[in-house]
Amino acid sequence: MSITLITANVRGLVDSEKRRDVLARLRGLGTDQQLPRPAVVFLQETHVGRNDPEAWAAGVGPHYQAFFTPGGPATGVGTLVNRDAVPECRQLAFDPNGRWQLLQARFAQLGEVLLLNAGISA
Repeated sequence: MSITLITANVRGLVDSEKRRDVLARLRGLGTDQQLPRPAVVFLQETHVGRNDPEAWAAGVGPHYQAFFTPGGPATGVGTLVNRDAVPECRQLAFDPNGRWQLLQARFAQLGEVLLLNAGISA
C-alpha cells in the first residue's frame, strides 16, 4: 500500500492563465501509468482572495475535492483531495490570514487521518 502526497509552492494563482495551467498539470498527474494519482496535493502561496475560494475549487476537475483558504498577497493555502483515495474529507479549521488549514480525512486504505497544510513563510 502506498499513498502519494505532493506539496507545491505555486507562488500565486491570481493570473487566470497561470491558474488554468497549474490546475491542468495537477489534473494530469497519475494519468501516465507511471505514478498513481496523488491522494493529496498541498498548495502554498495560492494568493486566493477573500471571496474566491469556492470559485477556484471548481477548476480542479472531478477527481479532486478542493479546500482553499482566503489569503493575502503572499499567503493562502489549498488542499486537493483525491475522491477515490479519500472518500470523506472536511475542513476542520483554517487561519483567517490563509497561512494554514486543518482537514480531517478518511482514507480508503488508512482510515481517519488529520492533514495539516501550512504555508508559513519567514
